[in-house]
Amino acid sequence: MPKVDQKRVAAAIKGALLADAACMGTHNISDPDEIKAAVPSEDAPEFKDPPAPKGYSAADYPGHYGPGMSSPWGEQLLFATQYCGKHKCVTPGHMSVKMKEWAEQFGGYKDESINEFLKCMLAADRSVELCGAEDERAHGFARIIPVVCLYAGEVDMLERVKDAVMVYQTNPKAIRFVMAGASLLESVLLGNELKSAMEKAMEHAMSSSSNFSMDDSDIGDALLTSLMEAKMKDVSQLMEGLEEDESQGGRTARFPSPFIVNTFTFYKAIADGEINEDSYVKAIRANILAGGDTCCRAILMGAILGAAAGSVPQSFVDKFPKDTMEKVEKAIKGIIESLD
Repeated sequence: MPKVDQKRVAAAIKGALLADAACMGTHNISDPDEIKAAVPSEDAPEFKDPPAPKGYSAADYPGHYGPGMSSPWGEQLLFATQYCGKHKCVTPGHMSVKMKEWAEQFGGYKDESINEFLKCMLAADRSVELCGAEDERAHGFARIIPVVCLYAGEVDMLERVKDAVMVYQTNPKAIRFVMAGASLLESVLLGNELKSAMEKAMEHAMSSSSNFSMDDSDIGDALLTSLMEAKMKDVSQLMEGLEEDESQGGRTARFPSPFIVNTFTFYKAIADGEINEDSYVKAIRANILAGGDTCCRAILMGAILGAAAGSVPQSFVDKFPKDTMEKVEKAIKGIIESLD
């Protein structure tokens, strides 16, 4: 079995959390002009202080969403990371119960999907099996990064990823795209270069050997779109095109847009040459200026580019709350221990 690169595991988890936090300050601002006016500067738009995301705020949720803190989806990522670090496995029913316990005491913003999940769990019937059936958004990225780190190289990795997504999201399209993102991350964690991981993803998506689902032609379409657009456009032009076609998801977290933006960014980074911390920073900054649901996109983006670089920028770490990073370090240690 291929050996997981432990340095890349740590960089993937930290990269995802830091990317989310970097984007939180202007999260959900979609208008390009409004974004440019809101960021600290176009050269360094990350970690806006004070944060001004749309839909939630530190004033409404004391103890959350202050400078350097995680978005609501980064907070879910932290839950999943701590869960994997403590239990060292993913069991669907158990993870659902633990997420219910977490969500009930959680003092931050709960969107409609979390509230639906809690309603289903409290009903104590089989309604939870249909939870999030219509939800095509990329929120599953927040639950699968540590799962991929825990199971990379194992034959059941994609099944465990699917289990984590289906805790409260049973939409087939969302599951397909999250599993495709998980496969990209797994390839990088196993020591492959990002270019090789992207080539493998394209090969799988365009052939019958893909195991994301029985109908994943949309994965191949998204990869082809991002590849062609990366050759001709910058990210602002990409976003304009995604907004013109409602079925693409625009600047929202609705698939395929978050997957297209991520893979577009990876193709751009590959074209620039060696993947390093500068590649990571450049990508996250471009993602912020692209606007919309930047945090959901950033989680996969930060994980894969962090893993590919093998480290995360200290300038981002310095902005992140030290007490939260201590929790992250402890959870990463637990995950890495299970890999030995």
